[in-house]
Amino acid sequence: MPEHRWFRFRRPDGHVVHTARNVEEFERIISQADINVVEHHLLHGDFSRWVLGTLQDRELAASVGAIERSAIAPRSAGLLSARKRIGHEVAKRYALSDYDADGERIDAEHEDSALSQRVRRASARSQELGAQTRALAAQYGQVQLRLASSRRRRHDTSATDLDDPEAPPPADLQRSSQAHEQHGDDSA
Repeated sequence: MPEHRWFRFRRPDGHVVHTARNVEEFERIISQADINVVEHHLLHGDFSRWVLGTLQDRELAASVGAIERSAIAPRSAGLLSARKRIGHEVAKRYALSDYDADGERIDAEHEDSALSQRVRRASARSQELGAQTRALAAQYGQVQLRLASSRRRRHDTSATDLDDPEAPPPADLQRSSQAHEQHGDDSA
């Protein structure tokens, strides 16, 4: 393999600690290399890039790339968690910010603004519902007035008819009397 294709194992400061001139040397060195050297190359995706570029092996490059990403993910999650926890401890110690139960920083201005918007929307909705309620109450009142008026008229009409002997009989009695006359009343 030409020298420009060799894999150079480096420390994070860039100092070369091992050189693999072929695949056999690469396999031997990586299995024994210092963990900080391996971590440095994992973080930069150097192994999968070398496999693809030098060995021209796409399948192996994909496998190695997946291993690199899976090794980096917990580290990244750990770094994010550490960053959050350190910020939380400093803020708690010096009363700089509020944090929720999950350690998430609470942005008081954003929370206040969001809460104000929700209150304004609820107030507007409440006013709208109040107007709808008043309109329905007015309609209900009108219906009740018409119903009461109708009941009074029926009551007044029936009371007047019973008191006045000259008043014609109610319509249903007139119909019943006409039916007897047409069919003949045998009882007389």
